[in-house]
Amino acid sequence: MAVSEKARHLSFNRQRYEMMRKFEAFRKAKCLRTLAALPLTTFSTYFISSKVLDDLLKEMKYARSVNLQKNQNIKELTLKWSSDFGESRNKMNETLVLEWLQPHRNLEKLTIAFYGGPNFPSWIKDPSFPLMTHLVLKNCKTCTSLPSLGQLSLLKNLHIEGMSEVRTIDEEFYGGIVQPFPSLELLKFKNMPTWEDWFFPDADEEVEPFPFLRELTIRRCSKLGIQLPDCLPSLVKLDIFGCPNLKVPFSGFASLCELSLEECKGLVFRSGVDNCLETLAIGRCHWLVTLEEQMLPCKLKILKIQDCANLEKLPNGLRSLISLQELKLERCPKLVSFPEAALSPLLRSVERAACNTPNA
Repeated sequence: MAVSEKARHLSFNRQRYEMMRKFEAFRKAKCLRTLAALPLTTFSTYFISSKVLDDLLKEMKYARSVNLQKNQNIKELTLKWSSDFGESRNKMNETLVLEWLQPHRNLEKLTIAFYGGPNFPSWIKDPSFPLMTHLVLKNCKTCTSLPSLGQLSLLKNLHIEGMSEVRTIDEEFYGGIVQPFPSLELLKFKNMPTWEDWFFPDADEEVEPFPFLRELTIRRCSKLGIQLPDCLPSLVKLDIFGCPNLKVPFSGFASLCELSLEECKGLVFRSGVDNCLETLAIGRCHWLVTLEEQMLPCKLKILKIQDCANLEKLPNGLRSLISLQELKLERCPKLVSFPEAALSPLLRSVERAACNTPNA
């Protein structure tokens, strides 16, 4: 199979060229822009030889010739490596490759996935990306720290997932400015099993991070043992799952409307739950024995409690929840006290399953 060195657009028809080794011919196409997706097969006898991969890696030494910085029309970029973090991975090569693949400053959305270097390149924290609004760092399992991102002035959505070697998020994360993350609205942390500490500036430091953060998600961060800051004035939605040691000062969330807690035995409920809370979902919190009245603000509209094995009773003050519209109780086997008469007359939906509470 002959492929012209100047070929720009090619497709690979497996039915015509049954031997996958013929795919090696594509390495000669120096100007290739489009290559149609290859049909995948479950047979292990089909593979791309290491020769192709070696040649590609050698060519990446000249990755500067790609020069993404000149491609000003690229608005969204995904840089994704293999999900196999075996011994064949070369951390130094991957670090150099990512450093050379710096995009143009017009970039708006960036995803880096399965990157195998020990740290991120200098350009990712460069404030010269004035238009970047979305950033995803996913399954970069050998990185030990997060880059400085606080100075990305238009960043609205930040998703950090699978960073299994990150133990601390320190002051470097904020970028050394007075108001880091000035536009951030959505922040997600997922699957970070060794993450233990999250630094927040003290109030007297005159640093105000996340002034417009609306949604915060922290899931499967089992070692995180800090107390969330009480200075998130714009926070509307908080989702916490699988964080048994995390503490939440509810009194600090003046705008919180939706709260979801699951597998969070170390949470501390305080009497200062703000009246803005409209939806409260609690699941798999086996430490919870009773639901106190101060946990339930009067404007609550939806209350869901699921898989709380030791929950025994609900508060008599449910009737004071004049806005309550939906009550859902599932798999709470010890729940025997259910003040049916104390429910709000405006309640439109009551669901009970696998609980010892009597039916209406």
